Amino acid sequence: MQLFDNHGFIRRGQKEKAQELLANLKEKFKSDCKSRTKQGDEEMTQVEYAFFLPAIQEAYAGISIETNSTPSPTWFFELYKAQGTINYYLDQLKEKK
Repeated sequence: MQLFDNHGFIRRGQKEKAQELLANLKEKFKSDCKSRTKQGDEEMTQVEYAFFLPAIQEAYAGISIETNSTPSPTWFFELYKAQGTINYYLDQLKEKK
């Protein structure tokens, strides 16, 4: 999010870095989703099943932007929504303590 200016555009000279970071983020979400669902319900802890898995699945599903596209306010919006999703589940987890 730090690569964006106040209007949701990427800062000059940061396009390739932003594309690389987006690709890494999407791959990490994808990998985490696959590894958790392969484990099956019986191997996941209740915390993983209730908080971690939904957070990464929803965040991953909410990012439809292509990694080779030009960064734009759409990027900012989708990444902001993903961040909000993760923060929501994190807050829910904190309340459970």
